[in-house]
Amino acid sequence: MVVGTLARLRVLFVDDDPSGLAQVQRLVRKKRDAWSMSFAADASSAVSRLETTWFDAVVTGCLAGTVGGIELLHVVEARWPHVARVLLAKSLPPPHQMGPVHAFLLVPVEDDLVCDIVEELATAAQEGHALHG
Repeated sequence: MVVGTLARLRVLFVDDDPSGLAQVQRLVRKKRDAWSMSFAADASSAVSRLETTWFDAVVTGCLAGTVGGIELLHVVEARWPHVARVLLAKSLPPPHQMGPVHAFLLVPVEDDLVCDIVEELATAAQEGHALHG
């Protein structure tokens, strides 16, 4: 399926909290016909998927495991710089940690805001516009 002249957006969502991942799935359910979505329960699984599949955007929570959400986004920035990077968190990280983040969304977040931000950033990336962290 093609949206306009652009390919279907491919978005990877990452959260190590099962209820958080379920909530994200509910938030983006309305995009299931327009986006190709994958869900990962930790940073390691996310990196494995990124190594085998092209994604336009990664949306992650802060993650409590050995690799946090910001650290994951640093890896994504270094290895897949074309990927739009969105962080969902309950509080604002220190400014010096925000380098790899294109967009930060404070949770709880409005349903449409996640979809709108991801779509805007991922579409810009697909069109070849430079995204700056």
